[in-house]
Amino acid sequence: MPITVEQVRHCYNAILRREPSPGEVRRWSGYANGERSPAGMTETLITQATEVRSIARLYAGLLGRFPESLAGPIQGADALAYWTGVLRSFRSEHAGVPYSEALAYLVHEWLREPGLLSRFKVEDIDRYIVELCGAVLDRNPAPEEASAWAEIAANPERGRARLAVTLSESKECKGRLDDTINKKLRAQAHEPLLPFISSPL
Repeated sequence: MPITVEQVRHCYNAILRREPSPGEVRRWSGYANGERSPAGMTETLITQATEVRSIARLYAGLLGRFPESLAGPIQGADALAYWTGVLRSFRSEHAGVPYSEALAYLVHEWLREPGLLSRFKVEDIDRYIVELCGAVLDRNPAPEEASAWAEIAANPERGRARLAVTLSESKECKGRLDDTINKKLRAQAHEPLLPFISSPL
């Protein structure tokens, strides 16, 4: 039985937090693709959800929680969709900027938020590194790490933001969080998708 257009839209919105393009709808739906399954589509989209996972990890590390729309059913405002959309728009407008630097631009804006300013003492580099490592990796930095990270954080041009991205995009952080994020995305792909409104922090 072929996948329906509604199922395609559902999975794209739940996993990638965006609408599918007409070409993507044609790829997955229709009688010519009767051998494709919703489960197979879900797993394919999970592998493509790089930006969604990046935003979710940054939320977990900097805000101490996953976006509410990832923690439970999607209802109302969806901050995960909003910030993933912001990241995609930035990358589209600045195609030559590396992925990690695009994330750093976003985090630089986050670190201006009063809640994060009170949580992380960004003016004190040594303290910032300890607090950030504890929040993102749930441990204290090793002496050699602290030294290397201090060089990154000391850069006056988004240095603190770059360090946050370095830690959240590390293999260690991905190992801690990605399985949980993927599990939540799969669960939402199997739930009725309610209308949502993209929302900032």
